[in-house]
Amino acid sequence: MAIQKKILKQKVSLILFGIIIFFIILETGLWVGRFVCVSVQEHRNIISIKKKGAYRILCLGESTTAVRGSNSYPGQLEQILNQANIGIEFSVINKGMIGIGTGTIVKQLEDNLNIYNPDMVITMMGINDGREDIMSYDDSNYCTALKFVRRLKTYKLLRLIWLHGIAKAEAGDEELQELVMKRHFDEVKVYKSQKNYEKIEEILKKILQMDSKKIDAWSQLGWCYREQKRYEEAEKTLKKALVINPDRADSYIQLGWCYHEQ
Repeated sequence: MAIQKKILKQKVSLILFGIIIFFIILETGLWVGRFVCVSVQEHRNIISIKKKGAYRILCLGESTTAVRGSNSYPGQLEQILNQANIGIEFSVINKGMIGIGTGTIVKQLEDNLNIYNPDMVITMMGINDGREDIMSYDDSNYCTALKFVRRLKTYKLLRLIWLHGIAKAEAGDEELQELVMKRHFDEVKVYKSQKNYEKIEEILKKILQMDSKKIDAWSQLGWCYREQKRYEEAEKTLKKALVINPDRADSYIQLGWCYHEQ
């Protein structure tokens, strides 16, 4: 029994040691990754600042601003503006930070204005609001050990994953269904530009299987039938749309065109 207990303790110790090593490696990797990303971003900002006489735009925000380097929206904005050749050179500075919220962006605003002296400021923020800043927040009420843990990148990563899981759980089936239907409507727009009526019909019928009272789907399905000169089906479909919402103007317009074309 004593030998078995000793072996068990050794196994537990090895597992705990492995977990600690894993988190140390993960923490180091996250810090190195952040350092590289920030260094690359700052290098681009320095190049932008050195453009003398350029119209300077400062972009503030969270990950929607910070990520993707030259393909970030600030990077693309600078490229598009300078390609327009309107006689002004533009310099766009990307000061986005992953995981921050509106409170932190506002708190850092004065310092950023003093450092970069921009002619214009553009902000894209709000995604992280309501679940407090992930990368930066006030931890003055916590003991030293907890402050240390809260500043670890590993903690912030795990917290972000946890918050994401909670958000998905709170969304519920109804909200997830709305997101799926929105995606399907976006697909319909793409197929409309391609005049692929078969795919449009297929997607709209999927939406109606999810929600038989989705007025937009009935109305667009009626349009789809009319475009294919399937007037009888178009008339039935548009009338269903008008039963759901008798005040729907575009359904009346589609139905009117349906009769006109016949």
